[in-house]
Amino acid sequence: MSDPKRRVLVYGNCQGGWLAQTLRADPAVAERFAIVYLSDYTERPADHPINEPDFLASCAAVVWQTASTSKPPWFLSAVPAACRQIRYPTLWLKLLWPTYVVDPRNRPEPDFPWGRYPYGDRLVLKLLEQGVSLDDLPKRYVDTDLNTIVNLDRFTEMSLAELRFNDRQSDIAVTPYIERTFRQRKLFGTVNHPTFAILNRIYHGVASALLDQPVPVYPPLPGNAADILGSVETPLHPQIIAHFHLTWARPAMRWRYFSAFLTLGEYLRAYATFAPIPPGEPPPLWLARGRQAAEHQDLAEAQRILLEATCRYPAQSEFLHYLGLLLGRDGQLVEAEKVVRYALSLHPRVASLHCELGRLLLRQNFPDEAVRLFNEALRLDPAHQEARRQLVFLAGQPVVRALNAGAAQRSVT
Repeated sequence: MSDPKRRVLVYGNCQGGWLAQTLRADPAVAERFAIVYLSDYTERPADHPINEPDFLASCAAVVWQTASTSKPPWFLSAVPAACRQIRYPTLWLKLLWPTYVVDPRNRPEPDFPWGRYPYGDRLVLKLLEQGVSLDDLPKRYVDTDLNTIVNLDRFTEMSLAELRFNDRQSDIAVTPYIERTFRQRKLFGTVNHPTFAILNRIYHGVASALLDQPVPVYPPLPGNAADILGSVETPLHPQIIAHFHLTWARPAMRWRYFSAFLTLGEYLRAYATFAPIPPGEPPPLWLARGRQAAEHQDLAEAQRILLEATCRYPAQSEFLHYLGLLLGRDGQLVEAEKVVRYALSLHPRVASLHCELGRLLLRQNFPDEAVRLFNEALRLDPAHQEARRQLVFLAGQPVVRALNAGAAQRSVT
């Protein structure tokens, strides 16, 4: 029996691939439409449905990506008049990376299909040409006045003009949102890799058009709004952070680059030498990201990262342990206790979790249970210094002395 759902073709780059996947996951869209994705940056597969003679005639809509420097897709002339076309813009934010350039050293490799460093930096290349050493490179990079490389104000005007032009040839406008939001919220991790905060705007625009519903004025942000599409971020120059008064970025922060979490200086040295950084998402990367979010006073983002890391690496206890510690520091003692108790149910032989739960119960005035947990931590790990320190401290407290005396009396009886 044939599928009664009409097809929808989604055409575009990796942003279009994400859009197609997200539309398929929307129950309201999936109930009515079969979403088919076609990449605009890879070779067309021989078995792709678009090669079927009647494919476009079977489509209820074609959703295609526009770009200021690109031609419309090759297949548009064959789209029937009855097939709806929905255009969405390519997402860029060039103004935050004014020194971006294609590095001639970058080449595809087996582990790096887009090369080790697909986002080159002309200031770094200039400094290397001048013979600046690796040790001096970060300081010279930071101290160089960017306006001697590019007029920042003029470049900003040109970047926004390009975005507005692309809006005019699309059915979904994103530039107003970018202009009013990019200083307060992270919208891109690289010049062309958006976060889910702005991808969310594209998704709601397309989904609303397909379902013939009004686009939400304030679409709800997804939980992973600050995460990027992909696994690479390129650090911002400190002068860019200051020039645009960015509240979400800091000169000393770390940036994700494949499996590493790098400061600007570490990234510059790695990029200058074209050092390969392995792909992947190891547990230390997730923990470091959670720590940075906490340092930036974003407890909600830290919690999201740590819980996602727990799902990815259920054998690791440190994510829930750190989350419990953060909630405790924030005064959310009951929530912290729930998290640590859950962690203990998964990892009953981890001494540090027993100790952390003891600390939380002690703060809630349950010293007897805290003593038991500190002793259990020492039983599991006799070298656990924090548990021993807590017991030494509690030994001098009147209520604990009374508890110990009572326990001794029961033992004699």
